[in-house]
Amino acid sequence: MLCEAEQRTSVEVAAIVGAPEGTVRTRLFHAKRKLREILGDAS
Repeated sequence: MLCEAEQRTSVEVAAIVGAPEGTVRTRLFHAKRKLREILGDAS
């Protein structure tokens, strides 16, 4: 949500949530992939 809705960078999000930047990027990647799968199944 922070990256997409609030247009924050992965560096900013990492500082906010207290996680490494790589973890933020990985979580965002997996979340987007899962959302694409869910939305693809709905059509």
